[in-house]
Amino acid sequence: MSELKQAPDDLCFVVDTAFYDSDKLRKLNQVKWIPRVPATLKESKAWLKTQDAEINWHAIDDNY
Repeated sequence: MSELKQAPDDLCFVVDTAFYDSDKLRKLNQVKWIPRVPATLKESKAWLKTQDAEINWHAIDDNY
């Protein structure tokens, strides 16, 4: 946790379900993170079956 707090402002971390803890989220509210959703969840299963052409993708910027 202390190492994450000291991370540069422009870093973004990919986290798994172990990160979903209210205490961790509260302590690291300034850290940018992207959740890794388990493929076993109902919503995940539905998205994984969806064809790319059916998804309304949004470009964030030229780096993505």
